[in-house]
Amino acid sequence: MPTSSAARKLLALVPPTARVIRDGQEEEVPNEQIRLGDLARCTAVRRKGGSGRLGVL
Repeated sequence: MPTSSAARKLLALVPPTARVIRDGQEEEVPNEQIRLGDLARCTAVRRKGGSGRLGVL
């Protein structure tokens, strides 16, 4: 499978929103509004795309 095809298939798995924790409050935001320093809440049923550092709460 060509790399570009594999990348397109992976991007198709990315949900349009993410759960983030800002100032102690959890909220759901569009992926375009994720900011440096946001903590992302990842659960077993949500798929996340992207790159970066994950922290454990």
